Amino acid sequence: MKIPFLNYDLRISKRGVNVLDEDGQLIGLADWMNGFSYTRTTPIMEQIYSTIANEFAKLDFRHVLFDKKTYTVQKTNLNYALSIRPNPLQSAHDFKYTIAYQLLKYGNFVAYIVRDEKGHPVELNPIDVADYEMGCGYKTDEDTIWIKFKNKRKNKIELIEYSNIIHLRLNPNDIFRGDKCSSLNNSKVIIDIMDASLNSLLRELKDSGSVRGIVTLGNSTAGGGFSGALSNNTNKTAKQAEIISRIKSTKGGILVLDQGESWTSLSTPFKTISTNEINEYIDYLYAFSGINSKIIDGTAGYEEMEVFFNKIIVPIIERFISEGQYKFFDRKAIETGHRVEYYRNPFEYIPIDKAVNIAYKGAMDTTTNERRRMIYKMPPIDGGDELMSNKNFERLKEKNKDDKD
Repeated sequence: MKIPFLNYDLRISKRGVNVLDEDGQLIGLADWMNGFSYTRTTPIMEQIYSTIANEFAKLDFRHVLFDKKTYTVQKTNLNYALSIRPNPLQSAHDFKYTIAYQLLKYGNFVAYIVRDEKGHPVELNPIDVADYEMGCGYKTDEDTIWIKFKNKRKNKIELIEYSNIIHLRLNPNDIFRGDKCSSLNNSKVIIDIMDASLNSLLRELKDSGSVRGIVTLGNSTAGGGFSGALSNNTNKTAKQAEIISRIKSTKGGILVLDQGESWTSLSTPFKTISTNEINEYIDYLYAFSGINSKIIDGTAGYEEMEVFFNKIIVPIIERFISEGQYKFFDRKAIETGHRVEYYRNPFEYIPIDKAVNIAYKGAMDTTTNERRRMIYKMPPIDGGDELMSNKNFERLKEKNKDDKD
């Protein structure tokens, strides 16, 4: 069984599962596992990527055919791949999640298009773009365009026929200089700086502490020294641990001090790291990613979610549809009306009372069963698939005819 994501083969035998690389050489399981990429960003960025990817994954993509009057969803392998199962290892939801996640995190998304004998798409297999440098150059051969990718894991340049992959770029200018253009993306640079700074603060937070009081040892002398003072840092650390142990074991909140020790309480505890610093960096990351904390925790209102959808989700949709339109269909199919369209639940972000009001006013646009599914999450009913008429939207020519009569 071929694993398109990692360019490996799995060979199943009576003795177990053998893993072979793309050259047919047997490799160990540990080496195979090293082919997976691990995240190196802060949990905040992972949360941002995941939130956006999950919203994108809610969309429904379809292969449709437009004619002069209507459009119909096509019963093709492409439509099955877009809406049900793009490849053996992913559901449609997981595939759409991968599109948004990799595009946002790595700046690119790439998926191989598997075609049948007639050249029609039947599968979409994404690769782990973290292992590649994209857009290292192009090579043309008559009508064929080959793009050069550098496999960083193998330090090897690979030529891929460009018409057989879906390639989305977060920065369209990457086409001129490849991944080197990422250094020109100011937003990405700032996000990386903020993310690295936040990552440092989070590491520091693990070992941080707060000072609520100070214990003074020994008495000051005329010469400026301290009689009975501890001689080195090791002794001071040991003494500190001993005092903390005494504080934790106090009964009734009473701390007994030794001779020569004095306690000074701080009205405002001194902390080695401020939570305000962390929150500021988190807010910066949200702002530069086009998102806010309410969208993250699910408390954002309708207006906020619509702005988020139009600013963040729609550009990813447009990238995927425009790229897929060209790669899935030939020119004749496009001219005859074949399209990739997306659909969303129009009531996704609207409170149910407002959704019911809007659906009632637009009853001629949706059937009873469509409203039951999108608003109430209820099963269909018999006779619920017909559109309702609305006298407020009669055709003008029919109204004029009635007036003349």
